[in-house]
Amino acid sequence: MRLKYPFWLLLNICAVLALNLVMKRTIFSMGVEDGFYQQVASETSFTGGPLAFVHLARFAVVLPFLMVYQAGLPPVVESTVALLYVLPILLAKGPTGRHHWAQPLLFYAIFPFGYRAVLCMCGIGYLFLHDHVRRNLPLFALSALLANLSSGVVMAWLFIVLWRHGGKLARHPALLVVTGVLSTGFVISILQKREFFDTDSAVDTVVPIVSENMIINSFARNTIIVSWYYGNYLRAVCYTLLFLLAVFLLVYVVLNKFRYADYLGFWLASIPMFFLEGLGPVSFCFAYALFMMFVFRRPRPALAAPAPAVP
Repeated sequence: MRLKYPFWLLLNICAVLALNLVMKRTIFSMGVEDGFYQQVASETSFTGGPLAFVHLARFAVVLPFLMVYQAGLPPVVESTVALLYVLPILLAKGPTGRHHWAQPLLFYAIFPFGYRAVLCMCGIGYLFLHDHVRRNLPLFALSALLANLSSGVVMAWLFIVLWRHGGKLARHPALLVVTGVLSTGFVISILQKREFFDTDSAVDTVVPIVSENMIINSFARNTIIVSWYYGNYLRAVCYTLLFLLAVFLLVYVVLNKFRYADYLGFWLASIPMFFLEGLGPVSFCFAYALFMMFVFRRPRPALAAPAPAVP
């Protein structure tokens, strides 16, 4: 007998929380020496600057995790906080109005990928739900807030939004404001990073390739190249398989463009992420999963039976 979805979901949530009692997964894996911890903790001083509002938005997202960590609470509490972010993905219903049995398994992503990556996955996943399941302005705004955790994810998010809604943003002021704020922060962030990428140290610290070109420097730091170069083969294989999945979905959508044309922007945006550093490649994992659960190989609507011939 099939388990009812609420019970199946609760069972997997309890399993993840119990598992983290043993694995003690935390968003700040290296403690106070963790670079992400230092970046977030430094925002408590609110020193200002061109990127102040970008960092403030990131701080708002991670604040619950920071409070749990600094209070010395067990890591399982962080898992509970992460659950609140993942819950819209777990509770979403597909176009048929039903859940998919594999949705609760997405919560396990906190173990192989970490909390920050899962938050970025939620950012792109929320955008997927907004565009392809049900229009929801709070979900759209929250997707932008979570995408803001990584510049690469912001770039993909903006591409998708402009591809899907570019000509219609003027008719939706709320969407236009959210997109405009995120675009402004992204441009400022890229301008500030350019000086870093234009230096040899931007590459020397990762792989031995030196170029005066920002694009080449950025490409040399992409996760797949770095993982293979430093012998992190498990990570390299995972990212390579994700890249092949992204290519497959893109080709599949192009070959079936009359049926899946609405999804083209998502998979076009995902491919460049694999040639940059950061969380861009894994940020599409929830979107990949939702597409394959709710859309991929979904039966075509049955054709109406022909009218009986008039004698």
